[in-house]
Amino acid sequence: MWIRDVGGVMIMTELITVMSINKTYKTPILDGSLIEYLLKRKYRHVHAVSDISFSVSEGEVLGLIGLNGAGKTSVIKMVSGIMKPDSGSVAVAGNDPFKKSRAYKHSVTLVMGQSGQLNVDLTIFDNIAFHAALYGVDKKTAFSRAEQMASEIMLDVADMYKQVRMLSLGQRMKGELILSFIHLPKIIFLDEPTIGLDFKTQNAIRHFLAKYVRQQGASAILTSHYMKDIGELCSRLLILHNGKGIFYGSVSELKADLSNSSDIELDELLEMLYRGVEVD
Repeated sequence: MWIRDVGGVMIMTELITVMSINKTYKTPILDGSLIEYLLKRKYRHVHAVSDISFSVSEGEVLGLIGLNGAGKTSVIKMVSGIMKPDSGSVAVAGNDPFKKSRAYKHSVTLVMGQSGQLNVDLTIFDNIAFHAALYGVDKKTAFSRAEQMASEIMLDVADMYKQVRMLSLGQRMKGELILSFIHLPKIIFLDEPTIGLDFKTQNAIRHFLAKYVRQQGASAILTSHYMKDIGELCSRLLILHNGKGIFYGSVSELKADLSNSSDIELDELLEMLYRGVEVD
């Protein structure tokens, strides 16, 4: 949705607003004997996320980037309502995601490349029928949407009648994508959605996601180690290191900060950024 301000300037509505969130984990220290560990357990506190703030507007995809252990998963869990931050605030489409209101649950979806929602003993269409019932979507409407999405991501409709366990990795991932979008969510969390897929499937999924976000005015947060995913889908980046934000802005701003060349690749920019962090 676009809104017009008093001066006639078109601006986008923020659907996700995160202000100064923090998360610390209490983890046991494996020290001494087993008896000491069981009876007199010692702990250390790990600061997984420290003072992170960002926003995502309608029609925008934010790229969440970082090395393993940087805090990406913790941020996603807090913004999606899986885990409550120790401090700070999160607002998603005007809702507190941790309260999991009906309005929030009907507006959100999570796509994970390494785990899925599909029941492998059912067909994709069977899964869609069940999912549609949960979200109050008419079965005929859901199947029509599914067939349209299948054509966009190059999934043969005949494969949607096969038991999921009989499908290839690429076919399953396409099925996961269709299932996740059948209720037309406005808030999208994407965790490595193209991992392990061939280049044609990756391209089809990226094209589908870009078109969906643009046409539906959705907001998305994408985590991926594939820089092509980030480069083609994301208008802004939030780069994390040891739980802290070390860059927040557009790719062009990152290039301006680190290089005089406009042709430099994103992965090269990230290497330069992390080298600078390690030196500091």
